[in-house]
Amino acid sequence: MDSRKLFPVICIADEAIDPDNSDVDKYSRERDPSLLKFLPGERPAIFHTIRLPTSVVLRSVERMNTEAEKFTMAFMFGVVKVENFVEEGRREPYTWAPEETIATPSAGKLSAITEEEMNLFTPAEILDVGSVIYQRAFLKKARKPLFVPQPTSVAACAARIAGYRLVAEQEALQQSNTEQAEQQAKTQDESGAEPTAASAAEAS
Repeated sequence: MDSRKLFPVICIADEAIDPDNSDVDKYSRERDPSLLKFLPGERPAIFHTIRLPTSVVLRSVERMNTEAEKFTMAFMFGVVKVENFVEEGRREPYTWAPEETIATPSAGKLSAITEEEMNLFTPAEILDVGSVIYQRAFLKKARKPLFVPQPTSVAACAARIAGYRLVAEQEALQQSNTEQAEQQAKTQDESGAEPTAASAAEAS
């Protein structure tokens, strides 16, 4: 694992985030984990990242043509490990780390995510986390970082929140319907168990 100081990043579209009790918008700009709260029993994937060496940024990342390509390249070189990673086919989350390293002329060895390993992550994770890694390379170390949210990540986050709230509304409606049905059944049972005087006279 890389010995540089690590900077934790949580994708703003992570399904563990509680959107009703988190300031996701502010987190997308400040990346302060204290701004996020998580759903009961859920743990977010935490990407531990490094500040990319200037030589890597200029010789490799900046040679890419589009922002998406630059963010992707930054993700490949900047992620050292992923805490609470959930891999398909495994029940329990674990700490994942790239298997490969690359040697650089002036920055020593860096972790390097392979093309095959990139398929373990969603486009939202790659672009969101990659954009943070990329932007940090250009920020002064002594200043509190402020980031520009990546549009694709913002859209993915909005879609995730909308889906979360739709499911919550459906569950609330289902719960309400269940309670009404139970109340009606209880009322019918009580009326059947204790017939009124009129109904008793009719029966006689």
